[in-house]
Amino acid sequence: MMKPTGAAKEYRRVLAVQWADEGVKQSVIAERLGVTQGCVSQWVKRAHQGGKEALKTKPFPGHPPKLPDAAVPLILKALEELGPEGFGYEDQRWTTQRIADAIATLTKIQYSQSHMSKLLRRWGWSWQKPKRRDIRRDETAITHWQQQIWPALKEQAKEQNETLVFIDESSFHLCSHHAKTFAPVGQTPVVKGKRGQTPRFMVTGAVSPEGRTYFSWTTEHVTGEAVVEFLKKLLRYWPGKLRVIWDNAPMHRSKAVKSWLSMPEVQQRLSLEALPPYTPELNPAEALWSWLKRQRANLAFKDGLALRQWLEQKTKWLKRQRSFVTKLMKASPIY
Repeated sequence: MMKPTGAAKEYRRVLAVQWADEGVKQSVIAERLGVTQGCVSQWVKRAHQGGKEALKTKPFPGHPPKLPDAAVPLILKALEELGPEGFGYEDQRWTTQRIADAIATLTKIQYSQSHMSKLLRRWGWSWQKPKRRDIRRDETAITHWQQQIWPALKEQAKEQNETLVFIDESSFHLCSHHAKTFAPVGQTPVVKGKRGQTPRFMVTGAVSPEGRTYFSWTTEHVTGEAVVEFLKKLLRYWPGKLRVIWDNAPMHRSKAVKSWLSMPEVQQRLSLEALPPYTPELNPAEALWSWLKRQRANLAFKDGLALRQWLEQKTKWLKRQRSFVTKLMKASPIY
């Protein structure tokens, strides 16, 4: 028989007192409820002394916490400020065991991994996939670009009637990431493949703050000459002056690009602005790649042609959905 819950027990006590007040004998009440007559007598006595409040279920207080509540904010502050490296770990990942060991180091209080997991949820921590940042980043320069250069670029674009255009490249492989696959229970599947030798498409994309997009793709490596061809098409596709914002990739700094940009007729319509090194998150075009690759996950294409047709379909859809593109771009910290 299932053990009654706290609410069920409380209801049983109230019902017993109600029947007793109606004149039902305690022996009959005990038989109806499957309890002893002594229990019924105690419930009636408690109700007469303390009313219905005396019949309510009282929560079990449990053991007092090992770590005082007042110490929790100090512990969490130490974990955040020192990080795993401050406790002797070589990487920057926190696990339940590491946090338990860190707390033991700070307070001499020991917690198991399972209980540590419960405490972390109670304290507002969760298990998350971390964002990766290159250690060569110059955070001061990045902050300066976000707070000073980017607002100035937007003002200059308005004054000079320029269109701001973010450009970036990404690759899509026929043998792409598999999020999940079916396999017999208990037998973890192994997906074999030679990623570098499978057909792929290098996609170059341009996106404006208004959500306008333009894409081009190739099966070859993106070279300086390919960048020049893309920029030529972009000038035909986009009227007026353009201010291109992109990263410091080698093909963007190639001789072919510099030579073409030195032409007077090009300089009249096109100017460049480089993002700080190692800051892909500042380029809103990254949000388009992230969306496309989420759509790509778990899709199986028969050959490179099928992958190309899929890319054409998705990029054409993005061209028509400017409002959707602007929503994607809000993932960038510059918005």
